[in-house]
Amino acid sequence: IALGSETSFFGMEDIKRHSFTMKTIDDAIVLRNHVLNILEQASLEQQNIDLKKSLLTFVVVGGGFGGVETVGELNDFVKETVREFYKNISISDIKIILVNSHDKILPELGEDLGNFALQKLREKGIEFIMHTHVKGATATTARLDNGSVISTYTLIWTAGVHPSEVISNLACDHDKHHRIIC
Repeated sequence: IALGSETSFFGMEDIKRHSFTMKTIDDAIVLRNHVLNILEQASLEQQNIDLKKSLLTFVVVGGGFGGVETVGELNDFVKETVREFYKNISISDIKIILVNSHDKILPELGEDLGNFALQKLREKGIEFIMHTHVKGATATTARLDNGSVISTYTLIWTAGVHPSEVISNLACDHDKHHRIIC
C-alpha cells in the first residue's frame, strides 16, 4: 500500500499558515514563483537595509532528505538567479539557513555520509542551526525554541510527515506513528 504521507506541523497552525511545503510539484512551482517575487522586491529595495536582509533570508526546516535536498537546490537557484539577473543584489547578502532538531543531517544515510553532506553544503555557504526547533512563525519571522527570531519572508517546512488518514484508519496493526506493521 503506497498512499504516501502528509505533512505534519505538529499542531502548530501558525507554521502551517506561514510556511511553504515541499511534497508535490505544485509546491515546488509555488515556492519558485515566491522566490522570484522575493528577489524582485529585494532588487527594488534600496532604502530599508533590514527589510532587504529579511527578504534575502531563506529558512528551511528539517534535516532529512526533503530538507537537505531543498536547501541545496534553493541555495543554487537563488545564487545563480541573482548572479544572472539581479546585479544590484550582493551574493554576500543572501542567507540560506537550515534549522534541524537533531545534531546530524540525513540520519538515514549514517554519520559519515551525513557529515560529508553537511561539509559540502557549508562550503556552498549554507548556514546550519542544529539542536533547534522552529516553534512559531509569522509572515515575516521564524521563532526558534532557543528564543531566537529569524526575520524571513520565506519559511519552508520539511520537518514532519505522518501517514495519510486512509492508512491510519485501516483495521490492521500500526506502529506508534500509525504506519502499517508489515
